[in-house]
Amino acid sequence: MVHAMLETPILSIGQRLAETREELGYSVDSIAERLRISKRYLSFLEHDEFEKIPALVYREQYLKTYASFLGFRWEEIQPFYEETLRVRCCSKDASKAIEKVTSSQLWVGPRIVKYAGITLVFLACLGYLGVVTYHSLRSPDLVIDAPSDHIASNESTVIVTGKTESAAELTINEQPIAKRQDGTFSQEVSLTGGVNLIRVAAAKKFSRPTVMYRTIIREDNGVSQNINTNTNHSL
Repeated sequence: MVHAMLETPILSIGQRLAETREELGYSVDSIAERLRISKRYLSFLEHDEFEKIPALVYREQYLKTYASFLGFRWEEIQPFYEETLRVRCCSKDASKAIEKVTSSQLWVGPRIVKYAGITLVFLACLGYLGVVTYHSLRSPDLVIDAPSDHIASNESTVIVTGKTESAAELTINEQPIAKRQDGTFSQEVSLTGGVNLIRVAAAKKFSRPTVMYRTIIREDNGVSQNINTNTNHSL
């Protein structure tokens, strides 16, 4: 049994947009001209400063347009966008409350408890967002039970079995593969004569894929028997 897990940096929505834009070779100026969106607003989106864009309707429309241009679907990023707004709102409210505390007020017991509670709520919001983001962006676990790597076979097919996370999308040789509810899978793969490279990949919506390979050498016994028969006749 081989177990592989690739860890990737946790990125926010804005960081993911900026990273994808750079990977595609676009500058902020070129996208601003194509989409007719202000460079300043694109910068706000890439820095998760959504509240700086006036009016909620424009804010979401700009984000949808920009994300769609880079290849993201709105339903993929909407939960993270809404969670980011909630956390930033908690952060803003907590910051305002803490700023009101003066040195003389720190000695008042009830007020200390009040502001400590606000701080705890803020930290809880950050922690929750961190957990959600981590599980969404972490590359999924992938285990291949069979076949082993670098084996020889005289069969025309091989059964690939293993397990991945239930939320991950699975492909074998770039073809989507159905899996069971618990994440286990079993798929028959055709083999050609010679060396066969089988690529198994698992990925979640925002994560990098976990990729594993199996090399299978198919030995054609039929060809070998024909060669031996012809040799015997010639003798």
